[in-house]
Amino acid sequence: MKRGIIAIILTVLALGVGLTQYFYVTHNSKIYVNMLNSADEKIEQNDIYGAQSIIERIDHRFSGSTRTFDVFLSHDKVDEIYNNLAMLRCYANSGSNTEFLAISAKTKRELSSLYKSEIPTIDNIL
Repeated sequence: MKRGIIAIILTVLALGVGLTQYFYVTHNSKIYVNMLNSADEKIEQNDIYGAQSIIERIDHRFSGSTRTFDVFLSHDKVDEIYNNLAMLRCYANSGSNTEFLAISAKTKRELSSLYKSEIPTIDNIL
């Protein structure tokens, strides 16, 4: 009987951690992509200060959640996104709109990949 209870507790714990990971990663990925879209719009309108402000907020928010992302995801993916955000900050400060948009697209693609990798599909499970 004790083994059955322990098995049930471990199963519930595993499901809880899995659901927490799913919702945390997918929710934050969507938020970052939306924020990057806003920064792209600001850059396209030549509102450099607006884009810088958005990138600062993204960078600050991502820095705060890096530790949690590292628990749930591969460190390489998180580091790549973090490096891209640093490049976005530099390009926003220098006014390099083309480079900014290119790195922004790359970062959005990586965030979308994180989102898609968390969706429980047969391909992701196997």
